[in-house]
Amino acid sequence: MPKSYQILMVFSILSMMTACQNINPLLDTIAAPLKQYSEAQLDQKLILKTAYKNEKPSDHFKLDKSKIDDYFATYPYVLLEPTVLGFIHPTVEYKNTQGENRYLVIIEKVNFHDGYIAGCRACSSTVDVLIYKKQNRTFELVNAAFNQDEVPSADGHLRSDFMAQLKANLQPFGRTMMGSHVLASFTGAGGQETSNWYGILLPDLGDVQILNLAHAGGSTASYYADANLASTTTSKLKLIVDQSKYYPVEITYIQQGKTSKSEKSIFKYVESQHAYVETQIKK
Repeated sequence: MPKSYQILMVFSILSMMTACQNINPLLDTIAAPLKQYSEAQLDQKLILKTAYKNEKPSDHFKLDKSKIDDYFATYPYVLLEPTVLGFIHPTVEYKNTQGENRYLVIIEKVNFHDGYIAGCRACSSTVDVLIYKKQNRTFELVNAAFNQDEVPSADGHLRSDFMAQLKANLQPFGRTMMGSHVLASFTGAGGQETSNWYGILLPDLGDVQILNLAHAGGSTASYYADANLASTTTSKLKLIVDQSKYYPVEITYIQQGKTSKSEKSIFKYVESQHAYVETQIKK
């Protein structure tokens, strides 16, 4: 990884620590083991029945949409906990590595108090990831992961293009596993910019996961008054298709400045750490 980018990472971490000092963690939604309920429509009723503890939406709870921003106003929602709302993103249909149809549902969970969603510049959300299949005209829950917090979020919600990127980049992420990746950029308190690659792992069996896959680049142009000290790093991601359970990920870093150069890093998934680890750097 370029040395200038390592310096950028330090600045970004310090600014994020400053921004997040007063953030309270979101309440967890406790999910029951996966149930084998099936119904003809993949709707709010089915999602609550299959993924949660037979929770039912409150007939008396109504969110005043004048108190929320435009991002949340378009999504249906359910009350999952006394102070936790779940916003249901549109279903994404895809095929698994065996060519079978799968249906991905993302539930974005946020805290709220007195009718207002807790939001600030550094506030984040968590998500539940649900995978369904349709068999004999009924939907069944295949796999799920709850309270995923390594998601690209800011201002109290997911990045606005998260779902669009996820859908566009769906592809095999392993020998028998589908997945996707998204790129998100953040600006620190000092004006410096950093970006990260996020992976979304969608196996039918095993751990569904959203994780911070690797650093993607950044810029110190707004941080340094002297342009000669500033640098910008961008990157490109591709999967190395082999027979691995988790395909290795190759990221090419392109450093722009007086002398432009590129470096490649290989990231391999380590199951014991539930993370991608940089294992090789090509000069």
